[in-house]
Amino acid sequence: MKGKIDKTGNLHIWRGKAWKLQDCPHGDTCGDHCACFDEPLFSTNNDGDKIVFLDVCATTHEFNDFTDERGKE
Repeated sequence: MKGKIDKTGNLHIWRGKAWKLQDCPHGDTCGDHCACFDEPLFSTNNDGDKIVFLDVCATTHEFNDFTDERGKE
């Protein structure tokens, strides 16, 4: 799965052929402004491929392509 956190801290997931801003089931958008939004955990699998885990509310998203744009100009 392909995902990113944009410069303003909102979570986007690649769906079909476009980035989709993720809405929170509790209201507003899903992003780092929420206490249930954890920091991404960058790791590798046994084959050496990059994997990123992101805990959000009651689920964990697993990304094989992930960008964190926060703090980048």
